[in-house]
Amino acid sequence: MKAVLVHYGEIALKGKNRRFFEKALVDNIKISIGKNLVKEVKRLEGRLFVSLNKDDKKTTDIVRTKLSNIFGIKWFSFPLVCKTDLDEIKKTVSKASKGKVENKTFKIDTRRSFKRFPYNSIQMNEMLGGVILDENKCKVSLDDPDVTVSVEITKDYSFVSIDKFRGPGGLPIGSGGKMLVLLSGGIDSCAAAWLIMKRGFSVDYLHIHALRNDSDVKKTKIKEIYEKMKEYNPRSKLYTASYHEFDIKSQSAPSDYNLILFRRFMFKLAEKFAEKIKAKAIVAGDNIAQVASQTIESITVSDEAVNIPIMRPLLTYDKEEIIDLARKIGTFDLSIKDYKDCCSIISSHPTTKPKLEKVQLYEKKIGMDKIVNKSVKNVSILD
Repeated sequence: MKAVLVHYGEIALKGKNRRFFEKALVDNIKISIGKNLVKEVKRLEGRLFVSLNKDDKKTTDIVRTKLSNIFGIKWFSFPLVCKTDLDEIKKTVSKASKGKVENKTFKIDTRRSFKRFPYNSIQMNEMLGGVILDENKCKVSLDDPDVTVSVEITKDYSFVSIDKFRGPGGLPIGSGGKMLVLLSGGIDSCAAAWLIMKRGFSVDYLHIHALRNDSDVKKTKIKEIYEKMKEYNPRSKLYTASYHEFDIKSQSAPSDYNLILFRRFMFKLAEKFAEKIKAKAIVAGDNIAQVASQTIESITVSDEAVNIPIMRPLLTYDKEEIIDLARKIGTFDLSIKDYKDCCSIISSHPTTKPKLEKVQLYEKKIGMDKIVNKSVKNVSILD
């Protein structure tokens, strides 16, 4: 039987609410891998046991890639499975280690969640280590082994693994609700979305563009970035909105205030749309003092425009840290492709210390509320 053993980290600390988070993780595994490959997902004494419909390398590679992107998973393996019986476990360890420990150092790491099993972890390590030493030319190293043979003993089944793979950790997507990410096309917004998803939130994306038609977004890197981010949340949606109405009306405002006015337009539009899709907050890729719009004065004036929370998970990151994260999640090379986002074409010399009373005055003059109401009606979903 081809199977996957999935371990979670933070979920185990959830006490009475753990079942809720486990169920969310089970659902996400089923959706991500797909019904054609997943036969069953069982909750099994602090871990998940995923049995698969197929047993071939292609299936293993697909499942490994999918699980590596599912939040809530700390690590996983493709174990050999046997009944919880000493002789069966010995045979399985022998089979698993064959060809893997020759001329290498190794150790046995036994975890016994079934406490009524007659041998404790130390005794099992000694017995199973003896099996490997009898059959292979190898040595034991408890501190820095070349190979770790993991043995997990539960009530009915035991699992023997050689290779373990890391998951992203965090909490299962959907366990915290939904947020709306302002997707700019730059490096930061993708990294911010990833961090929010890691805290258990499902996300949809809103991209405000300067193109002629919403459908033109399909021909840009925005579509590519969205497809990459869907690997972490297959149920996410991408919505697009034009800034054309704002661009026309804002020409009468002082040029150094255009950027702060745009950011308030962006947040007001996002707030109204978030209400429609039942998102609890807006997510932005801002971090303190990176650019003119991200001074504390600009952030304060921007936030005053809306009542909905604005989450900024990158707030204290420096640029190098953000780039490292973008490389990790696979969006960096896409994000640095040429593309004219709205912020880059609005103003070359924006004020870094906008005055709220001036901003509010300019908003009245350009009719900001009408601009937002008209723009939100024209938001479309990118198929």
